[in-house]
Amino acid sequence: MKNKHYQIGTTLLEILISVVILALGLLGLAGLQVNSLQYQKTSSSRSEATQAAYDMGERIRTNWPLTTEANFSNERMANESRYNLVRTYADASNSASAWVTSCGVGSNCTPDALANDDFAGWINNLGRRLPGGAGSVSVVRATNVNPVSAFDVTVMWKEQGFVTRDITCPRAVSAGDGVRCITVRVTI
Repeated sequence: MKNKHYQIGTTLLEILISVVILALGLLGLAGLQVNSLQYQKTSSSRSEATQAAYDMGERIRTNWPLTTEANFSNERMANESRYNLVRTYADASNSASAWVTSCGVGSNCTPDALANDDFAGWINNLGRRLPGGAGSVSVVRATNVNPVSAFDVTVMWKEQGFVTRDITCPRAVSAGDGVRCITVRVTI
């Protein structure tokens, strides 16, 4: 008769190896989930910033006074100066609460007061929509080749986990480390 040999403990070892492999797989899946949430938050902030930049562009377009042919150049320059608000990130983020609207419903606002209201509403909204939200608007000067008025609307915000300098931020806004920027060009 043949002797039967039993292997003792092999099943236990196989189960232990399976549990280790399963644990490593679950840890990898958890890491993917964390990265997915971070990218979703970044995408959401970029979307909010883009919408905010277009919002300011529409405010400028809506409140752009119609000019007469005789005074076209002077009126265009006056309109451009009303909406030229180049701010550094530090200035813009620290003064968000200082913006106050001055035009009420039914009031007869001057173009300057209307531009101030546009900025006040926009800057205050940026502070609510984005963490550390701030904004800047700069005029792109018209030339003989390009006689239309144009503005670069820059939206800035702090992004969690981002610690370097964003190369897309314009130099004029002096955005430091950890600040993201989106700039949209608006033509009138």
